[in-house]
Amino acid sequence: MFEKILVPLDGSKLAEETLEEVRKIAAFHDTEVTLLRVVFALVFPGVDPTEAQIKVTEEA
Repeated sequence: MFEKILVPLDGSKLAEETLEEVRKIAAFHDTEVTLLRVVFALVFPGVDPTEAQIKVTEEA
C-alpha cells in the first residue's frame, strides 16, 4: 500500500512521539521511511551565516 513515508519533524516532543507509530506502519507495509527536519538560521545582514547554520544544524 505505502511505498515511502515522509515524516516531517519540528523538534517537538509531539512530533517525536509519532515515530513509534510510523515504525509500526512501515514494518507492516515493508516500506521506506524518510525523516525530514528543516532548520533556519537567523543572521544579521553582512554577517557570515556559516557559523549560525552549523549551530542550528547540530542542535537539530
